[in-house]
Amino acid sequence: MPSWYLPVILFILVGRLMGPIVLKRIANAKRGRTRRLVWQFSLAGVLALTVALISGKLPEASLIQVAVVSLIGLANSFACYCQWRAVAVSQSRTALYTQGDDLLCMLLGYLVLGEGHFLSLPLGFGIVLAVGSAVAYSLLRARAAQVPGEPVDKPIAHWIALYSVIWGVAGFSKRYFALDGLSVLNYMAIWYVSSALGTLFIYKLGSAEERGDPLPKRQVVSLVLPAAATIVVSNMLAYWTLELLPITVFQPIDQVTEMVFPFLIGIFVFKEGRKLTAGSKWAMALGLVGGTIIAFSYSFYN
Repeated sequence: MPSWYLPVILFILVGRLMGPIVLKRIANAKRGRTRRLVWQFSLAGVLALTVALISGKLPEASLIQVAVVSLIGLANSFACYCQWRAVAVSQSRTALYTQGDDLLCMLLGYLVLGEGHFLSLPLGFGIVLAVGSAVAYSLLRARAAQVPGEPVDKPIAHWIALYSVIWGVAGFSKRYFALDGLSVLNYMAIWYVSSALGTLFIYKLGSAEERGDPLPKRQVVSLVLPAAATIVVSNMLAYWTLELLPITVFQPIDQVTEMVFPFLIGIFVFKEGRKLTAGSKWAMALGLVGGTIIAFSYSFYN
């Protein structure tokens, strides 16, 4: 079995199976948006920094690496806020553009890192199937979720554009710094500590309504801490994977799992009774076929 299968499988289990469950619970908590953001990233920063310090890996990063990853981490906190604002305006229109950051990440990998040389004919075909099905699924889901008569002039486009650009660059940075020799523990410690600092600025600049009431300790332990731990472990596994795989291979697989597993969790875990159109079923099936082709063809040709 190729060495990259293990981190990919673990990433799917944590990020695409456990992740939607814990994040659904924290999203349902009726508390202030910016306060939950601060708690989530503060706990994530503490966890990532503690692991890095215990391992003794933290001093290995250069000043330039620390500076660049810190800037990306600060931007990441704002990207999370932008996504929450976009979803608050329209879930359907946000879903319509959910693939933007993935496509930008892949484009940067292709242009900056020259990952085109990894492509074979079967791999290229699998990528087209996976990415195309993910985009088609987003379009179909957005159309199905569109509320009749919903105003189209609400300020949402800039929120979507901001977080898509930030997360596209952030996703690319994982592969870039993995190739640059920055260890996963260094990257995550810098990333989450700077993200936590970024949420403090957002909290201070936000309204009293967005801050909400103080969170009960029980809610911090039962809701926020599991969410923080999940995102830290999920991103560590993604970084580990990108130490072994090019973006142009990993990102389409991620898109397929992001399309399929949260939907299944909504049905079987949260009993949401979601229904799929025929087009959505075809998109999901083609995505799974594309992901399978990518996995086997990359292993065979590399």
